[in-house]
Amino acid sequence: PKAENHLRFFTLNVAHGRRNLPATPYLRRRTAQRNLADIAETLKQLAPDVVALQEADGPSRWSGNFDHVATLASEAELDSHFRGEHQELRAPRFQISYGTALLSSRLLKDTLSITFEPTPPTFSKGFLVSAIEWPGEPEMQVDVVTVHLDFSRRSARRKQVAQMIAE
Repeated sequence: PKAENHLRFFTLNVAHGRRNLPATPYLRRRTAQRNLADIAETLKQLAPDVVALQEADGPSRWSGNFDHVATLASEAELDSHFRGEHQELRAPRFQISYGTALLSSRLLKDTLSITFEPTPPTFSKGFLVSAIEWPGEPEMQVDVVTVHLDFSRRSARRKQVAQMIAE
């Protein structure tokens, strides 16, 4: 149960709405919507104050061509949300848009999205930071962060963490 003067957090790599399906060039919109509805139902049951997401898509042809973050925020009834764009490709027949995101029952303030310096061959990653008021103490602000680090190399992760600290 929720307690006064506490914050509840939940974090999840939403994997572009795929759930446990293998990575494919295209995910049907209906499938992505169904998978996100299941996540939203879990969020409603757990009632976190802040949700940190990774691999959260904006309109992307490969994952149904709709904003996954706005959809999750609406369905989970989390009024404040922000998606940081860490990978974007706009081509005539193909578009990719994804990054990290925060959803919250509390107002997200002073939100900042940072894309890490490229670490080929993996796609861009990054982090998102925002301030929220501590429950019961509106004069106290805390920063919440969601981050997606390179999965393949420790050296890349070290560089990314150093960049995050510097920011």
